[in-house]
Amino acid sequence: MQQTISDTIKILLVDDSADVRRKLTRLLSAPDRLLFEAETAEIALQLITENDFDVIFLDIMLPFGVSGLDVLKKAKEIRPELGSVIVLTGWQESSTKMEAELLGATYLVKAPFDRQQILEEFNRALVRRRPA
Repeated sequence: MQQTISDTIKILLVDDSADVRRKLTRLLSAPDRLLFEAETAEIALQLITENDFDVIFLDIMLPFGVSGLDVLKKAKEIRPELGSVIVLTGWQESSTKMEAELLGATYLVKAPFDRQQILEEFNRALVRRRPA
């Protein structure tokens, strides 16, 4: 059976660290997945404007004074039916976690980089986005 574009899972990785984006790319790459990368809020929002992502991995601390939560709020304005968002960050402030969750995102801490936890959350995000 041939795969169609609609079967392709689109994933956006937003993190200013090339190392984190590289780790996520290695972890999440598969033939049925299309991965996009953004190192700034501006690039992320442009990609969100142009694409309907199934899952977005979003760092909190981005360059140029814009936070991942700012990106999430703006992304929800651009796409009210925004895909599942997983905040993957080193920022461990409870108020930030609470705000991310109130905005509908799942909150994971990226240090240490827990491959199993990230994959489990990714799979849950896909189920939420594409119910059977």
